[in-house]
Amino acid sequence: MKKAQKGQKLPEPHPHIGLYTHAPAERSPHGWPLCVYCGQPADALDHQPPLSRVDDYQKLYLEREQYWQVKACKPCCELLGDDLQKDIFVRIEALKYRLQRTLRRHDAALSWADDDLAELGHSLRSKVSVSAAVVSATQPRIDYQGGLRLLREATRRT
Repeated sequence: MKKAQKGQKLPEPHPHIGLYTHAPAERSPHGWPLCVYCGQPADALDHQPPLSRVDDYQKLYLEREQYWQVKACKPCCELLGDDLQKDIFVRIEALKYRLQRTLRRHDAALSWADDDLAELGHSLRSKVSVSAAVVSATQPRIDYQGGLRLLREATRRT
């Protein structure tokens, strides 16, 4: 929590923040928390349901699912936005689906043979190279299951 500077008032916490359970996070070998969705270093928090949509969530889903606050990376938070899912496990599936769409958009780059790439102009070769980098960075994020495993264990305990 932020410390107030002398004469400065801290903002009030969100009125729904007390509904959320803090989810456990896997840690890197250096002790940094990892994103529950993709396993990259976590530098943000994500909420299920999103803080801005709690009222909508309560109207849509009469039975109250567990509210989770999870460690996440900014790219995953941005990809999910304030979209509303029924529970944290559906939210994880939604993110994996969006990452797979990204992968499919760039996957064609991997089918280029080296001789064909050499014949391309610099600009096109550069685009193919960027797409290949996106594919190699995205696949491990899709394959990551550590956060899902921890959430299942935490759900059983609550």
